[in-house]
Amino acid sequence: MTPNLTKRTIMRRGLSLLALGLTLALTTGQMLSLKSIKTFERTQMNKDKWSMKAHLEDPTLAVVSGIGTSGLTVTLLDTADDTLDTATFAAGDCMVRKNSKGARCKMMGARVSIRASKPPKGVGKSHNSTGGYYSVSGSFRRVQLQEDPVDFPLTAELTVPGVGTLSQTLTGCSVKGTKTRKVTCVPGPTAAPTAAPTVFSGPWRKIIETLRIGPHEFRCKSSTWKNLQVM
Repeated sequence: MTPNLTKRTIMRRGLSLLALGLTLALTTGQMLSLKSIKTFERTQMNKDKWSMKAHLEDPTLAVVSGIGTSGLTVTLLDTADDTLDTATFAAGDCMVRKNSKGARCKMMGARVSIRASKPPKGVGKSHNSTGGYYSVSGSFRRVQLQEDPVDFPLTAELTVPGVGTLSQTLTGCSVKGTKTRKVTCVPGPTAAPTAAPTVFSGPWRKIIETLRIGPHEFRCKSSTWKNLQVM
């Protein structure tokens, strides 16, 4: 076999493995959609707490079944991807319902509930899916968040050994309180669509033009002409 043929064979095998990896990634179809992350920082040691709510889509049911055999790790991270808190549940800390209808993990100060739910809004009956929709909630008490104050945006990660890690970052964050500092993060606003230019036509008309400079607003009346274009 010539060297060129050997190189071609290696390239073909490499491309085949890459295609297989992409196929597996696409058919797995797992997705974590966070609804909210809340943190509560207190002045006393080990008195912090945080919670999360999310929606999980797992068509292969691998996440729930994997929790029953390998356990679950939930991690909270800050804007720099530094770990604020980690809760690791062994398989013995979790109870999986029949037919992968959900799972419940519990240990001192930490609880996670994964329950089968209806498809989220916007997913019609014709959606090609085998199911696997879950609502996820987690509560973690008597912890010491590894940052004071907590720096946001915040990220939550769910890791199932042998299955993978699902995560999402929430950017719409707000802060309340002083003695007990509460940070609430939700999905950030989506980019507003660009408005199409407005075209005025016709004989002389009167319009109101508004000019904004900082906090000030100026209004004036002006005459317009045919095909005046306002951006």
